[in-house]
Amino acid sequence: MATGIWLVIYRLFVCLLWMMQVISLVVSVPLLWLMLSIGWIAQRRSRLRSATADADDHGSNDHSSSDHSSGEFDPEAMDEDDSPTERDPQTTFDAVPPPVAWFFVAALRWIHFPIVLVLRFVARHIAFRPQRRYLTALLASRLALCGSGSLDYEGRYRLSSKAMAIDTIADMGSFSGERPVFVYGHWLSHYCAKTFLSLASTRVMFAQRQRLQIGLSDSNMADHAEYVKFASVSLVLDMIEAGVVADLPVLKNGVASIHRIASDWNLVSSVPTSHGELSALEIQNKYFKAAKQFVAGTSNQWLGESETVLQRWESLITVLAAFRRDHTETSEAVGRVDWMTKQQLIDALGDKAEWTEKKKIDLRYHELSADGYFQQLVRAKPEAIFVKQQNVDRRRRSPPSGSPAARRGWIIREFAGGDEVLHTDWAYAMIGHGRKRKRVNFDL
Repeated sequence: MATGIWLVIYRLFVCLLWMMQVISLVVSVPLLWLMLSIGWIAQRRSRLRSATADADDHGSNDHSSSDHSSGEFDPEAMDEDDSPTERDPQTTFDAVPPPVAWFFVAALRWIHFPIVLVLRFVARHIAFRPQRRYLTALLASRLALCGSGSLDYEGRYRLSSKAMAIDTIADMGSFSGERPVFVYGHWLSHYCAKTFLSLASTRVMFAQRQRLQIGLSDSNMADHAEYVKFASVSLVLDMIEAGVVADLPVLKNGVASIHRIASDWNLVSSVPTSHGELSALEIQNKYFKAAKQFVAGTSNQWLGESETVLQRWESLITVLAAFRRDHTETSEAVGRVDWMTKQQLIDALGDKAEWTEKKKIDLRYHELSADGYFQQLVRAKPEAIFVKQQNVDRRRRSPPSGSPAARRGWIIREFAGGDEVLHTDWAYAMIGHGRKRKRVNFDL
């Protein structure tokens, strides 16, 4: 949550971006209307051809009917509200021929490019300054604990394929195909939406609290790794909010350090930090000790499950420290650390195994069906499961009451499959089309 002078600077830039957004939308309106009209014409021609074909088929099959024997139909009988403004805009946009759509999209991207430049500056230098500064080392080093493992096309084993694709610390994550650690693509959507609704949605950008989206995060199968991945970051964010950051290391040469950690499943490589050259486990230890001290000084009423977080976090560090001392110490990690569990399955094939056989394990390890390799493993090791399946099923049906997820789920259940057009986003839903369209916010 931003405070002080940086909050003022941030809001000034939001004002600047809002003015740029107004200009961009005004410039975009002729293009959008032209694109909408082309899509509407394409839709109408498609329906005319379809109706003509249906009339011809009906006429040929029913010669006794004078109304249809000629294969004619009345174009005026089509929907009265069949216009670019009354029909669903997204459906109309989708009807635009691909070459024409490519031209319009390219033009719109150039129109919004100044917004992207300013937003990129805000993302890299103003927004979430302490969070980016003190979280990057945690996110990079947690690959040793929570990486899912990956076998590349040259047969090299990595802690994380996603980490190897990271090419910047903070960016849009969608505009130019960049792969950042901290992703601001959801901000970009506020400023570069297709309609003037984006002007209304921009007001949320003035809020003191904003969503921080992390792109450096693997999809774990092991409950233990998944729990520590989220819980450790949540705890460190609390520390940053409280200003308890003196003992937290700051990563230097961010992208290069991330790649170096991700490439070293032996866990011996060191990367430069504000505390000197440290390995991934050493960085994790520093964060853990700082978090433990922070929790010890926190009032009981605010502890929550922080003690459980520390216990599970420490147990993973201990397991991996044992592996670093002796590479035969892997039994405790199986079912708890994904990359090591997967590596054990691959190594079990032997040295003569083909790359395709190893890659099959790499891929099928993540299969969610009962035949998935991890699913088969945990059936033999039920202690690795933290959450019972019935609890998972219950939360799928009923998210926490009062949460955006609960409102979103209710909207989808009530309106999906009905007559009303429904478009949902993380923050809101649009129900209906044309003048009858309504917006429902999930965060109210």
